[in-house]
Amino acid sequence: MSEFQHLLSSQQGSGNSLNISNNYGLQSDLESNDNTFEVTKSHQDKLDTILHQIGMGKFQYLLFILCGFGWLADNMWLQGVIVILPRIQRHFSISDLYAGFPDSAFFIGMMLSSIFWGGHSDLHGRRDAFHWTLSIATFAGIFSAIAPNFWSLNFFLVVLGFGIGGTVPVDSSILLEFLPSKHHYLVTSLSMFFGLGAVLASLSAYLILPTYSCPDLIPGNPLTDCDVSVSNNGWRYLLVLLSVINGLMAFWRVFLFKLPETPQYLLANNQPEEVVDTLNYIAKYNGLSMKFTMSDLIPADKPSQSDEICNQFSQNQSQNINNNDSNSNSLPKFTFIESEVRTPWLLNALGFDLNLIYNLFQPYYRLSTILIWSIWMLMATAYSLFMTFLPKYLEMKGQTDEGPGTMADVYWSYLIYSACGIPGSLMGGWLVDSSLGRKGTLALSTALAGLAQIGFIFFKSLNLATFCSSSVSFLVTLMYSVLYSYTPEVFDPRLRSTACGIAASLSRVFAIISPMLTGVLFSIRVWSPLEISTVLIFVLAILSVLLPIETKQKSTNSTQYRYNLSAIDWLLFFL
Repeated sequence: MSEFQHLLSSQQGSGNSLNISNNYGLQSDLESNDNTFEVTKSHQDKLDTILHQIGMGKFQYLLFILCGFGWLADNMWLQGVIVILPRIQRHFSISDLYAGFPDSAFFIGMMLSSIFWGGHSDLHGRRDAFHWTLSIATFAGIFSAIAPNFWSLNFFLVVLGFGIGGTVPVDSSILLEFLPSKHHYLVTSLSMFFGLGAVLASLSAYLILPTYSCPDLIPGNPLTDCDVSVSNNGWRYLLVLLSVINGLMAFWRVFLFKLPETPQYLLANNQPEEVVDTLNYIAKYNGLSMKFTMSDLIPADKPSQSDEICNQFSQNQSQNINNNDSNSNSLPKFTFIESEVRTPWLLNALGFDLNLIYNLFQPYYRLSTILIWSIWMLMATAYSLFMTFLPKYLEMKGQTDEGPGTMADVYWSYLIYSACGIPGSLMGGWLVDSSLGRKGTLALSTALAGLAQIGFIFFKSLNLATFCSSSVSFLVTLMYSVLYSYTPEVFDPRLRSTACGIAASLSRVFAIISPMLTGVLFSIRVWSPLEISTVLIFVLAILSVLLPIETKQKSTNSTQYRYNLSAIDWLLFFL
């Protein structure tokens, strides 16, 4: 019998009822011989206390950077594919109708990746995704650069997307589960790397593409004639450069840093010995002399304050509790249910567990799951409709009576657009802990982004259009920084990667459709993609207000989330 089980047995033998806390009141069974123990909230609270004792040190800050590499690579490749679309279109003589296919191919891979790595991480741990995602993307990027034709390029972009697509949702969960709760704002700050990725891709494009690309073909103008096999290889050089950068980040994550399994994942899967090993590894890495044993994970016999509040509520349901934390505990707690749903062997081999999805649609999480996934889907659609042909739109804004603007001017405007995403991520990290909270920040940023897109549509000059597009970049990055941190905060550790992975996958599905839809809409009416995108942005602002859980200043190890969905919210949702 392990030390942990011995401690449990000794407490039960003394007549004391032992409740080990898990996230959001998660119920699971830890069996020792014939004894079954109820795992509830205070065990996770104890783990969070230990993480606070360890504090922030070299391990956490280095992990922040390495998880940031995943975010950087995600947006670096996304922006890299977008900026080369006009050059690919010219290289392979593709019509506007099919010009968005490479972007769609990339998102197909990202969708498959999000589904696979999300489920795999909840079933088998987080480390595989941490090690393999960037490595796969590195090789796929190199093969994309040497693709001989349009369709082979699309195939390699699918593989590239598969490598990249699992980085952001899983890396967010990894960082969140190693941090003390008071430092969870750092997950929001990861979006700073998201902005850096866009700047890196845009700066590389600005330095490479104008020099090594053919100008846009204008019928009847001999100055635009060009041998694409000789003079239009800038997009290939750009893909090689991004692959080298990606490879360096992958090398650091795989060979220069040892990542243990996250303590929250281990605890949620009843592996207390491994939890202690991980905690001691972190403490040693940070240069601390403290040593933990499994007895440190045992909560006190006295019920936690939240349990007392719940008992009081069950005894007197008519009592009105004004305190936010107490009020949240008066709600039914989430209980993990082992359903009778069986996962087909093929889905299980691919990393799926239908039981996890079943638990996401229990009453406790049902509305949050539906709204969060809807926000991810609509945001992907709106953002893709705006982004896919943004270089084309900037070229149109740069046209004057004397002719089109230079390619360098267009990519300079795109670089400014990308750079404005960095302060957006920093602003998001501050606003989420302001009086606005997560929900208010989401709603405000999306509404203002809609107004900025209206300005981009109506302003004629390149300078004003650049200002509006830069405002969109600032606000959308702010919005994504909140969404990427809010989503894992809401869900239980057992469900977290699955919930985030499916959310990301659904967004990829719509991101796959959107570039192709953009090409069709663009060929019918030039500005219709932007108009539809703007409408969707305002819908997102409404959905953000309807989210039932506000996670501001709340530990992910606690059930004490505020449910503040009013009757008006419900009415608006069903309408």
